[in-house]
Amino acid sequence: PSLLEVLNEENAVLVEAERGDALAFGIRKVLADTVFAQKIAAKAFVDVQNYSWEVRGKNIAHFMKYFLKI
Repeated sequence: PSLLEVLNEENAVLVEAERGDALAFGIRKVLADTVFAQKIAAKAFVDVQNYSWEVRGKNIAHFMKYFLKI
């Protein structure tokens, strides 16, 4: 569930956990369609920029400054 905070159908191929056949399907889907693979890879790269240590640190500092008055 916590992965769904970052990953979604636009930036990843989500498959059912502990299902080898689902994983194999997901891998085949990406390998068979390079345009699709490039599209989700590009979206994932953009989305992950919001989760760098620098951005997370700034968000925490902002929260502490404005909400906790520290």
